[in-house]
Amino acid sequence: MKIPTGPGDPPRPRRRGLRPRHLLLPSLALVAGVLSTAVVPDARGYTLLGFSLDLDQRDFRVHNNFSDPSANNNQSLDDDFPGYRGAIMAIWKAHVEWQSAAHGTGDGDPTQPGGLGSGGANFDPSFQGESPTPGGIDHNVHAEISGCSGGLYAFTEQPDAGGWRIRYYSCVEWADGPDGQLDPGEIDLQGVACHQAGHAAGLGHSIDHDASMYAVVTGTGVSLRSIESDDRSGIMAIYGSAGANKPRIDQLIVIGDELTVHGEHFSPGDNQIWFTRGGPGGDGYPVKATGLSSNGTELTCVIPPEAGKGDILVRRGATAYQDLSAARPSYLAETCFQPTSYCTTTPNSVGSGAIMSSRNMPSTTEQILPLEVDGGPPNQFGIFYYGTDQIATPYGDGVRCVGGGNLGVFRLPVLNLDPFGKVGLMIDWNTYPVGGGPGEWLIGDTWNAQFWYRDPTAGTAGFNFSDALSFTICH
Repeated sequence: MKIPTGPGDPPRPRRRGLRPRHLLLPSLALVAGVLSTAVVPDARGYTLLGFSLDLDQRDFRVHNNFSDPSANNNQSLDDDFPGYRGAIMAIWKAHVEWQSAAHGTGDGDPTQPGGLGSGGANFDPSFQGESPTPGGIDHNVHAEISGCSGGLYAFTEQPDAGGWRIRYYSCVEWADGPDGQLDPGEIDLQGVACHQAGHAAGLGHSIDHDASMYAVVTGTGVSLRSIESDDRSGIMAIYGSAGANKPRIDQLIVIGDELTVHGEHFSPGDNQIWFTRGGPGGDGYPVKATGLSSNGTELTCVIPPEAGKGDILVRRGATAYQDLSAARPSYLAETCFQPTSYCTTTPNSVGSGAIMSSRNMPSTTEQILPLEVDGGPPNQFGIFYYGTDQIATPYGDGVRCVGGGNLGVFRLPVLNLDPFGKVGLMIDWNTYPVGGGPGEWLIGDTWNAQFWYRDPTAGTAGFNFSDALSFTICH
């Protein structure tokens, strides 16, 4: 529906109840009247926007359209934020800071070691991965918006009981670095996202200068990452203090396609286990296993096929805020599978083509993963390389089957095929690629590998490729 804005003005889309909550630049003061919803003064410095989110509005997603490379510089994986990097991980960390208890180990932010997840209220967000679009104003998505608007860094659209959307202006040089050491001119994405997540949950600005919800950014915004006592008082005023009877997850065990959750305070019947959806898409709502019975300390379910790496929460069969547990991260990849072949090989100077194989599972416990090739040209040299993406691109005299996505590809040492056209490499689990860096192999990661080799007497390019293997790192 379109409505006119005034005589002679073009029509514009209706934005029902649009109430932006702005985070201001350091040079600007909080202008009276910016908050169009009545704010309710309470103890200390915080203010409330007059709503709370029910248990069906705890999800959040990220549309990673951030245009500045510094927003996605962090390509190191973190076991407490499995499977995601860059801007998505930074915003994930910002949300879980508000949850009732520590997120996993509580690590992931060197500026507050062990402290991620310190809200202490009956408020526990559910990470739902990547959104393919910025979504609508009540779809609970973070996304960049082009341009600038006065002195604003970011804003939250229509925060109310029906949902929200958070936008970040592209003229800002956003930075995602976890160490908090930003370059001049950069603004901390995690810190600003933590402030905006507070608005989405129902908090207005605070007059407490130490609070994350204070209206003015000082410095780079890194200090906003850690909510303080005034922020905790505010979120508790909305959702209540997390009591001893709240569901708690202590341990997650995956065997095959079955998940067992050990913890406390589960209901005898009608429990739910919430999962992060695997891959982008979906409507933002958690993937759920429902109608689960329990002895109070254990829940078991078949893992839904749509579930993926991310967070797991438990909800008792009730609707009170205290009936949802804090989120606990999981790879959902405890079971080991042998690498599988994909793509195609190409005829070479000695036959139908080089074939890649592996005789073991990519287990961090067994630490025995040989990458092997047969059918190559004798006494030529080549390399194994690996990356995150499966592709099929004609290249040289063969087909390149491995792409690197945002990370690029990673090359392993140069090797010589033997007189029979065979070569093998035993992965050393104590050094690269397992021992650190952007290409580090962590539990739950899926990688793809291929062998490139010289073949000067065949074709026109003088080099070719084997087929490829795909494998998921497991315990």
